[in-house]
Amino acid sequence: MRQLRLLALVLIGLLLCGCLPSPFKSEEKLRIVATTGMIADLARSLGGEQVEVISLMGPGVDPHLYRPTARDIARLNDADLILFNGLHLEGRMASIFENLPEKSFAVGAAVPSDQLLIAEEDEFDPHIWHSPDVWAKTIQPLADRLARERPDSKDLFHTRANQIEGEFLSLTAELRSEIDKIPPDHRILVTAHDAFAYFGRTFGLEVHAIQGINTTAEAGAKAMTDLADLIAERKIKAIFVETSVSPATIEALQRAVRARGHEVVVGGELYSDALGAAGTPEGTVAGMIRHNVRTLTEALK
Repeated sequence: MRQLRLLALVLIGLLLCGCLPSPFKSEEKLRIVATTGMIADLARSLGGEQVEVISLMGPGVDPHLYRPTARDIARLNDADLILFNGLHLEGRMASIFENLPEKSFAVGAAVPSDQLLIAEEDEFDPHIWHSPDVWAKTIQPLADRLARERPDSKDLFHTRANQIEGEFLSLTAELRSEIDKIPPDHRILVTAHDAFAYFGRTFGLEVHAIQGINTTAEAGAKAMTDLADLIAERKIKAIFVETSVSPATIEALQRAVRARGHEVVVGGELYSDALGAAGTPEGTVAGMIRHNVRTLTEALK
């Protein structure tokens, strides 16, 4: 039934294309629609003046729960290229990409499988942007895909790709030195949902969450109890809310820990599944990672 509703949206979007003005301002540039802000940021960095990029999901939007509108479908239909994460991140939109295969590109599929983490039900964890090293694996394949659409700009795309790849690899070393300020036994990250496994693997953090990788699943009472016990027993200093997830479960966890005789603070807000506002440092992938490391370091050191 859900797939039928999405297919109906596709048809509505196609009909609307005839009566809605194009969302794109330029006919000459490569017109790209990206599902998330993280992918849009990468496409703009790679494409520069050769591309025009629209992101469907803005700050604070949870991609696991996102429902495309008829206007979104019209935008997708009007695009030259559709970029999505894949790995089940945009689960409610999967059938749309399947129906537009000739111009859809899954960024997550560019990451070698041995670099991906297995999460729930033997599915790959889709939160690849939280590791600069893993995110860097998407850059050259995306440059190849842009070059396929605009062969005359091939050298420019690959020059930018080499530069951006180097910047992300350098970012890992830069931020590991910040994480080193946290005592080893304090390097424990607790959040609402399990979005930070790649981050934890890259920066040497033990990661725990109330929910699994997908926010569509409700937090279980046992998960809450077990995590409250762990925080109280290990005297964890801080837990963290996320910009794209309701703080309610973290607040409930804080109360449960307090009932066990330990006071844990909310150490700040992390960017998990969405970037910050455009024009801010957190409005880029590198900026969001820097913010998250800075917030963790200040709360846990």
